[in-house]
Amino acid sequence: MKPIYLLALSLVFLFISCSKQVDPSEKLNKLIAERDKLNQEIVELQKQISKNDTLKDEKMVKILEISPKEFKSYIRVQGRVDGDENAAVNTKVVGVIKNILVKTGDRVTKGQILATLDDEVLQSSLKELRAQYEFTLTVYERQKRLWDQKIGSEIQYLTAKNNKEAMENRIKSLQEQINMYKLTAPVSGTVEDVSIKIGQAVSPGLSLMRIVNFSKMKVVAEVSETYSSKIKKGDEVEIIFPDIPYTTRSQISFASKFINPVNRTFIVEAQIPSSVTVSANMVAVLNINDYKKTDAIVVPDNLILNENGEKFIYVAEDQNGKLVVARKKIVTGRSYKGETEILQGVDKNIRLIASDLQRIEEGQIVKPL
Repeated sequence: MKPIYLLALSLVFLFISCSKQVDPSEKLNKLIAERDKLNQEIVELQKQISKNDTLKDEKMVKILEISPKEFKSYIRVQGRVDGDENAAVNTKVVGVIKNILVKTGDRVTKGQILATLDDEVLQSSLKELRAQYEFTLTVYERQKRLWDQKIGSEIQYLTAKNNKEAMENRIKSLQEQINMYKLTAPVSGTVEDVSIKIGQAVSPGLSLMRIVNFSKMKVVAEVSETYSSKIKKGDEVEIIFPDIPYTTRSQISFASKFINPVNRTFIVEAQIPSSVTVSANMVAVLNINDYKKTDAIVVPDNLILNENGEKFIYVAEDQNGKLVVARKKIVTGRSYKGETEILQGVDKNIRLIASDLQRIEEGQIVKPL
């Protein structure tokens, strides 16, 4: 009986010990997870300790004192020099050049005859009409004297008068036709181009000469329609003549409201001061002021950082007598020549950190170089 009892007791203990045994793989995975968690906590603690040590160190950085100032942005376009009065000379009739009375560079006045076309046929007709007019005038004068003396009929007098006036109108009309065979200056100025030769056949629509009035010069430029709402008459403009070289300032004297459907541009003009000596069609560059603010906060472009689409800058703020790094999220506006206006996110006066931007952290103590 006793051996059977001992055997049963041994089986119970064996069952209990087997039920408490843990799978080695499961235990290993558990230990690995605990180790990884401890390693992560160690790394975080090391980072925190390093950061605290860094923040305690006073780092030397370059600091810029930024305060409100005037900020302007410009649109840059290329144009050409033109006279305020730049006119082409053309003919109203078909004909052949008979005489050229001017040459390139000559000064002319408005209405001055520059060249003539062959009008021999019309001159012959005019000579005949004038001979007929002399006879008609004689008849009229005699008939008028008789009529004044109450001699002759009223019909005879009126007929003679009508013939005389009709002949005068024919002569006047023919003289106007002859005048159309003369090329005259449409404006006062300088002859800049003569494109005709004696004996050359010409017709309406052709530019035969060009007269430019240099007493008032201007720059003409074509500007993209993108800026049509930003440029207006009176805007400040900087005019650069790269070939001289020379730079002067003026204002927009004309801004067209018509958009060229071919190249989607509009015309702007700026008067050139009379003290500037330039030539027609000379290249000129216009810097047109399209934006101006008198109290803008402006910072260099390279000091604006971007992280995940968020723009920010580092500034140094006074905390308990020490300068501490602060990160400021900003909203920017216009940019021009390496500077950008800050619209939101900072005060009017800031200490902008301008060096070691990748090696400083918010809360770090800094000193100016």
